Amino acid sequence: MNKLATALIFLWFVALASGACAQTDSLNNQIRYFEKTQLQEDLNFFTGVFRSVHPKPYWYTSAEEFDTTLITFRNELKDSISATAFYSQLLPFVNAIGDENTRVFFPKEVLEKYINADGAFFPFKVQVIDNEIFIKENLLPVNEIPVGAKISAINGYSAKRIIKKLNQLLPGAKESLRMAEMEHDFGLLLWAAYQFDAPFELGIRLPDDGIIHTYNVNGVSAEKLNISTGKTKNIHENILEVTIDDKRNFGIVKIADYVSHKELKAFLSSAFARIKRANVDNIIIDIRDLAVDDAGLPDAVLHYVTDVPYRHYAAIEAKASPITKEFYKGDFKQIMKAQKKVVRDKKAVKQAHKMVLKGMDYANTFYSPDVKKPAGGGTSLKGEFYLLVNEGTKNSGVVLAAIVQDHKQGLVIGGETGSRASRFNDYYYFSLPNTGLQCMVPHRYYLRPSSFDSGFGVLPDYSVGQNADDLANGIDTAIEFASDLFQKRKGYREKQRAYEKRMKKRN
Repeated sequence: MNKLATALIFLWFVALASGACAQTDSLNNQIRYFEKTQLQEDLNFFTGVFRSVHPKPYWYTSAEEFDTTLITFRNELKDSISATAFYSQLLPFVNAIGDENTRVFFPKEVLEKYINADGAFFPFKVQVIDNEIFIKENLLPVNEIPVGAKISAINGYSAKRIIKKLNQLLPGAKESLRMAEMEHDFGLLLWAAYQFDAPFELGIRLPDDGIIHTYNVNGVSAEKLNISTGKTKNIHENILEVTIDDKRNFGIVKIADYVSHKELKAFLSSAFARIKRANVDNIIIDIRDLAVDDAGLPDAVLHYVTDVPYRHYAAIEAKASPITKEFYKGDFKQIMKAQKKVVRDKKAVKQAHKMVLKGMDYANTFYSPDVKKPAGGGTSLKGEFYLLVNEGTKNSGVVLAAIVQDHKQGLVIGGETGSRASRFNDYYYFSLPNTGLQCMVPHRYYLRPSSFDSGFGVLPDYSVGQNADDLANGIDTAIEFASDLFQKRKGYREKQRAYEKRMKKRN
């Protein structure tokens, strides 16, 4: 089924869900309605910015499909609707583009009103395994429902029905990427789709129990789930751990989140000093569920695990236009200055910024970074280095994974990353002139080091998903797999070192 057909079917789905839109609008004391000419003006504004800013607007959807969908959408507009209803109609059009980083956000004022009225959200972080929902973390103060329990239903809606509906709300052509976002933003998506408020009635199947139990649970605040509206800075915390497994001869460095690049570097210094004292040969770096935007992450990590030269990207591409040039002179100039402070290849940051300012309007510009050694020459390990990733690995974590894989610095284990390996990134935010809906469009395209864009995330060298039974028993399936792989490859490493020693003598 092509993207146009999918978009038209989803427009039909939105029409069926109009009752939910009305329920959302009821959160406002006074609902403002917009005339068709105003909605058309907003639609034209969105498409104008999209075509002027996005470096490859028809990368996933052809120009013909885009124009046909646009005409259909314009013809379907009603004479007078609210901003929430317009969002519900604009969403499938934007999603049909196929780029998960081209977005329209849920009406900010509606969500803000709910949050300010102490509205409560779903109190669990979840993991979707084989189209079923499992509890990954309980955010309630009383841990009545254990991790690993399966959610059969929420407020009378089956888990499969909920997954199907939330999947339709998410952008991007790849289901695995949509599912990753569903897990990450489950609480917000559940509210946007159904407007469920606490308490929640849950059907729960406990581990090793075939009976479905009913629980009534309270919700949690937006802050607890890191829910924000539109262009709001995410709140981060330091989730940084180092573990030494002396018996199995490896150290684990876990980077799930952190507040600042400075704190990451301090942690890495301390973690690898401890690993050195422990005298273990092998390293696991766990960046599952890491979704930070820190351009300095790959350089900071690779310094400790490899001496193989690398580059972050094979090429950086952007479009020069009056909008992007003005943006690069203003807000984005400050972002580039901040990046230069934390990345190894400062020349690449500087040149990639200049290329747009010097480019011809509405023409694409390109820059190819050089291959360089890790900072300080890097580190040669006695054993091997494995990188753990999953669908929650996004943004800078994906850049790190692509470097490791493409430059053969280690093995990547886990699941496909939640962001594409070659991706559109760095965002231009704007608001529609009438409805005020917030939108974003990426203004750069980054080609992974191998120069190959498959349209996928980083696909692991070894695909290892979390086993549901292991989850219930507190066992990390990927860590256990990595431990076994270190042992299986031990003989290979010894033969490789002997071969390298002989070749060195010959030369």
